[in-house]
Amino acid sequence: MAVSQALVGLRYRGPNTVFKELYQRVASGKEAERVIKACGAKDYQKQLAKELGKIRDSEMWRAGAAVRELRPKEASKAIAKGVKGVGGRATN
Repeated sequence: MAVSQALVGLRYRGPNTVFKELYQRVASGKEAERVIKACGAKDYQKQLAKELGKIRDSEMWRAGAAVRELRPKEASKAIAKGVKGVGGRATN
């Protein structure tokens, strides 16, 4: 099942049904087979762009983009000198 088909399914059948179908496709290996076949196709980039375009143009994706645009713009906060775990390792 293509991702764009899954999004259409969410709208009409509800998320539980769609996720159950997606899970079954992954568990059975059908989704991996579809991905391997698609990635090996000569027109892979074209087909990928088409599928991603359907997602980008979906109502759900456009709504998410609109909400993200409404978020306040803030500069990132400075990391205090004593904070642990952000400086990386001194040695391996």
